[in-house]
Amino acid sequence: GLPASVEEEEDEVRHQAACLLQAKIRSILTRVTVVEALRVNFTRERRNGATLYVNKQTGEATRLPPALLRGVPVPLSRTWQAPESFTTRLPTHRHFGFTSLSSRFAASGIEDLPTHLVDAEHRALQETMSNPFTAHFQAKDCMHLLDPTKRLFELSLDSFVAACHAFVREEYEAAAARLRLRFRAELDSIYHSSTSNARKVKGTWQKVSSTFAERFEDLEDGFQVLATRGS
Repeated sequence: GLPASVEEEEDEVRHQAACLLQAKIRSILTRVTVVEALRVNFTRERRNGATLYVNKQTGEATRLPPALLRGVPVPLSRTWQAPESFTTRLPTHRHFGFTSLSSRFAASGIEDLPTHLVDAEHRALQETMSNPFTAHFQAKDCMHLLDPTKRLFELSLDSFVAACHAFVREEYEAAAARLRLRFRAELDSIYHSSTSNARKVKGTWQKVSSTFAERFEDLEDGFQVLATRGS
């Protein structure tokens, strides 16, 4: 028989080979699972009438399939092109967006995704969010992270949420100030137009006062929840 040392070395080599083979199999299965999930989701979106937008000036599509699906056959989407008279409608509200992409998996033993593919997805997502045909996000209201550490992700998300809450508080204070000014203007108008009838002034003042108090309470309740979260 072989010496004990040789048998131990062979066992160690077999063990290492088995570990490498299992890691490779897990990596392949994970990638297949991810690609299949993306394909199913992308196909469902296309069947539901999702639209592919084309830049009129450059002729390039601004929404593309995920990079992992570039070699996978997927249903073709309808192409929509803006008419010559089309004008972008400005949004009535601000939109805040936060995205984070990573090429690394949390589970150990899974091979990282190619960095250039994740980077391409990152850039495509930013272009889609800034495209006025598909969304109304402004660059100052968005935060995009690529391969962040856990600590950086948590800090960035906390600062982003704090900025959103600060905007809500500012909107609440501005709306409350406008309501107070309107309330004062209504009272002044009632006083100057009805000074000859004290009873009418008193009854009308109570009616207007209760109406504006209810509106102010509704407004305050609507904003108070979001306004206090960031404090």
